Parts: sequence; C-alpha cells; structure tokens
Amino acid sequence: MIVLNRPTIDNTTEEVGSVEEAIETGEEAYAEEANYAKEVATNEEELTKPINNKPKPKPIVKEAIEATAEEAKLGEEEIAEEAGDEAIEAGSETSPIEEEPTYSIQPTPSNGEVQLYTDEPRVAPFQIQTSGNGYYLVKLVKAYSNDTVMEIFVHGGQSVSVEVPLGDYEVRYAFGQDWYGYDYLFGEDTTYSKADKILNFQNNGYQVSGYTIVLYKVANGNLHTSRISALEF
Repeated sequence: MIVLNRPTIDNTTEEVGSVEEAIETGEEAYAEEANYAKEVATNEEELTKPINNKPKPKPIVKEAIEATAEEAKLGEEEIAEEAGDEAIEAGSETSPIEEEPTYSIQPTPSNGEVQLYTDEPRVAPFQIQTSGNGYYLVKLVKAYSNDTVMEIFVHGGQSVSVEVPLGDYEVRYAFGQDWYGYDYLFGEDTTYSKADKILNFQNNGYQVSGYTIVLYKVANGNLHTSRISALEF
C-alpha cells in the first residue's frame, strides 16, 4: 500500500527551498564580501594613487642645514678677513718700516767757517789745531744747559782761531771724509767724540782767558777725548 505523505514532501520541498534560500543568501553574502573586497582594493588604489601623484616633499631640514653651513662658512670667512685686517693694522703699528735717509755729497765748507746759535758777544780766544786728512766739525755746547753756542768747520792738517762767548763749555766734534751738509754731516761714516774736560772761558777783570786744543795725539797732552754716539753729539 502506497501512502503519499505530501506534508513530508512539502517539508522536504520547504527544506530544499530553505537550502536554496541559504545558498542564495550565501551568494549574496559572498557577493557582498566580494564587493567589499573590491571597494577596499579600490580604496587602497585611490589612497596609493594620490600619494604617488603628490610632488616629492622638499628636504626642508637638509636645505636648512646646508643654508646654516653656508652661513657659518661665510661667517668664518668674514672673521678671517677681519682678523687679517687687524693683524695687518697691528703689524703696521708695531713694526713700522723705516726708510733709509737719502742724501748726496755737498760742497765742503771753507776752513774756519762758523755757525752761530747765540747773539752773545764773542771775546775769548779759541784755537783748534788738527793733522792729517779729513774734516772736523767742532761744536761748543754749554756745560749745564746742553745748548749749542757755535760750530766751527776745520780742514784736517790746518788750524783755526776764533773768538767765543764767555762761559763754561763742553767741546764735541764730528770727523769724516765726505761732507753731506749740516743735517747728515759725514754720513754713515761719521765718528763722534768729546773732550773729557770742561773749558771755562772767563774774564777775571785783568784779562780774558781762552784755550788752544789739539785734535790729535801729542806727548804729555792734558786733554783727553772719548767716543760718543750721534744722539749724544
């Protein structure tokens, strides 16, 4: 006996329908997941694309460092230049270059030529004797004030007699061969000397006393001389 159980068939049908619905629902879920994945991929592409299309950021830090290094370099150069200028200025202040004097030979003054530096009356006799070659410039200087009173030019091997003002004097003289004038005397070859004794030209009321000096060595001489510098002359 065959019994048809429709409800069971219907149930089966319903179950099959449920499976189909489940399949359809799964497909829809899969489709939704696929669409979501696609959207995610699309979004990733969109996110990546703008980044790739953006211009490369400028190395601000690097440029700043390079600019700072360049400024530092310029600063060092300026400091070096200022230090160089200061060094040059310091060198010019501490070590000036002295120019050598330039002079030429002048005509020799005549024997006995006198240069006066006072207006006092000249009354006391004064004689100068020399020997040999060369020339002498004899200077009378006040003993206590160092003021020059007169200068007498004497040719070597000749004598000169003059009158001088009264007073106490130190005798100094320069010697040389070539005459360069009263500023440079006998040039670099000039030798300077002075008498070690002070000469006193005076008037005692009865007579005026004077001196005779000999500018060369003599036996038993009583006037000694010594060398001096150009500044001491």
